[in-house]
Amino acid sequence: MNAVIGMVQIAERSTEPGEIERCIRQIGISSKHLLGLLNDVLDLSKIEEGKLKLAHNPFDLRQVIESVGAGLVQMARSKSQQLAIEFRNIDGTRLLGDDMRLSQVLLNLLGNALKFTPRRGRIRLDVSEFSRDADHVTFRFSVSDTGIGIAPEFMGRLFKPFEQADNGISRNYGGTGLGLAVSRHLVELMEGHIHAESVLGQGTCVHFSIRFEIDKSTAETGKGAAAPDSPPDFGGRRILIVDDVKINRLVLVSFLRGTNTLIDETENGAEAVEKILASPPGYYSLVFMDVQMPVMDGCTATRTIRSSNHPDARRLPIIAMTANVFKEDVQEVHDAGMNGHIGKPIDLQLVLDTIRKTILA
Repeated sequence: MNAVIGMVQIAERSTEPGEIERCIRQIGISSKHLLGLLNDVLDLSKIEEGKLKLAHNPFDLRQVIESVGAGLVQMARSKSQQLAIEFRNIDGTRLLGDDMRLSQVLLNLLGNALKFTPRRGRIRLDVSEFSRDADHVTFRFSVSDTGIGIAPEFMGRLFKPFEQADNGISRNYGGTGLGLAVSRHLVELMEGHIHAESVLGQGTCVHFSIRFEIDKSTAETGKGAAAPDSPPDFGGRRILIVDDVKINRLVLVSFLRGTNTLIDETENGAEAVEKILASPPGYYSLVFMDVQMPVMDGCTATRTIRSSNHPDARRLPIIAMTANVFKEDVQEVHDAGMNGHIGKPIDLQLVLDTIRKTILA
């Protein structure tokens, strides 16, 4: 947070485009670091309270891993490191599971490897099929590096919260020691196993394995996922964005630019109700609804819409888009009549996938 505030102040005083661009880039890096820390704390809290539930989504393993790798390329380049990903016996079988949590584990492990590996070091992710039956397939993942390594006496505490080998690690490399603890819990929630091997001064290798259910619906229909790089075309559908924070609406509008959608905006639930009830049937194809807003909150607005006599009252898809992400929060928006829930900060691909599933299904 100190870095974010400091860089904002520098950028405000500067008249040099190069320095302003450098500040913006550093703000982005620091914001992502802060978001990662907050997510780790929240996830660990939910895990310990037994409130974290896994999704059961269809996904392509290779696409998930390549997306994770692409997001770390710049970090590796900044330290002149070699980042390699090796697939073995990966045949493109569509899987069912929580691809977002798998990505989180891989990002934590690869991010640690990059962080604790000196310049010009090597980081490698190996992914291989371990076993398969008619309904499930088990994959083995290994993240190895040529980093600083871990002392033998610390290995037993490696996956415990807030643990680092010594205070100098935090000073020299940053971090809180939460990422590995969260990763262990997530792997175990997915009924997997995780362990590490390390030699001080030579590097570390973290292995984990997870069994996924095979997505037989894809195998039976022969339909694969849409190409990830294909620009979405939502056929001129109209979407209503309801959020009292202008920057949140701006981010979502920017996400949808170029997707052939028509966008209306409003800043509270009462205005959303007014717009929808005054619209002709079929005017709106989807509503993204914030929950906590002045005048009228999102849940009240949804209940008002659902109980109205408008022809679209019950069939209009309404998706919660909120920072309230605990199990009871998700249940509350469903009880109010919403069709889905997206947590903030929002993810572009999740938004696009939600629109595809909701209005193009």
